[in-house]
Amino acid sequence: MTRTKWTNESIKEAALRFNTKADFRANNYPAYRAAHRRRILAYVCSHMQSSRIEWTNEMLAEEAQKYSSRIDFYTYSKAYQIAAKRGILEEICIHMDSRITRWTEDMILEEASKFDTRSEFKSGSPLAYARAQRLNLLDTACAHMDYRYTYWTDEELAEEAKKYATRNDFQKNSSAYGIAHKRGILDQVCGHMAYTERVNWAPELLAAEALKYSTRGDFYRKNNNAYSYARRLGILDEITEHLGYQDNYNTRDVVYLWHAENDIFKVGITSENLGDQRIYDVAKDAGYTPEIIALENVGTVRAKQIEAEVLKLGERVLFKRSFSGSSEFRHLSSLELNRAIELILVG
Repeated sequence: MTRTKWTNESIKEAALRFNTKADFRANNYPAYRAAHRRRILAYVCSHMQSSRIEWTNEMLAEEAQKYSSRIDFYTYSKAYQIAAKRGILEEICIHMDSRITRWTEDMILEEASKFDTRSEFKSGSPLAYARAQRLNLLDTACAHMDYRYTYWTDEELAEEAKKYATRNDFQKNSSAYGIAHKRGILDQVCGHMAYTERVNWAPELLAAEALKYSTRGDFYRKNNNAYSYARRLGILDEITEHLGYQDNYNTRDVVYLWHAENDIFKVGITSENLGDQRIYDVAKDAGYTPEIIALENVGTVRAKQIEAEVLKLGERVLFKRSFSGSSEFRHLSSLELNRAIELILVG
């Protein structure tokens, strides 16, 4: 896979295409991350508009009035996180009907009528969508929608894969990735992509690969396949004894939560330096396309504590095979999901 070699000039050029840091991060994360690592983010973003709002408690309360449920408040407004951290969430959400929506069939049908496609329904109202699936009501609720596929054939999966140049883009932008993975035809449909080579990582090869890097963080970012395989073999510490922890590499300061499918969610901890890379690594192993719900830097100690608290919620998802992170998937009800979100945001 070809990696862009970012210079200060190319990062600045990339940043000039965006008006806010949020747009820059969302649409060109590699350049944004490079700017962050080089400590030139303020410089390359100097032309951007500030999207920061100085929220007063009164403004937070007024913003909360726009929403009838906490999940909508959380999904559509940054004010939710600020109110949670200030400890006034209960106060400003008192007008809301309930901390959770108990979706009946009639409510699901009404909610689904607001959307034109299944993907919009799933992203705009994920809990209603999941409830519709559990009640076998999805086809009825989505009968009016422009839904291109009710079932992906192998040929359709191959055609969809042709739209993408890399597996990473395919995974992030299409549900077909997860389906192809589960059917065991991912290598076949991705044959045209930049990454096609598979390496049989023997311990000797892993040790030689680790010698190319100066820090464990560099090793993780530049060859995650080898890094992960060494960890699975239990030899990671041994082959990285010579490596330092420069560039403030820390794998334990961010706690995240993402939606896999139906009522299945994944909680875990990672590094701010790595951004959402850990999420997509685990999702790839599990065969899911992740929908990130929360990604919050809470510090190393709190990240471990919050992860432990969230893992007490719901029931563990049982997979037919184990993989890195498989023990951290949970079946969560709407109430448990809201509690998990609050634990992460309050920090």
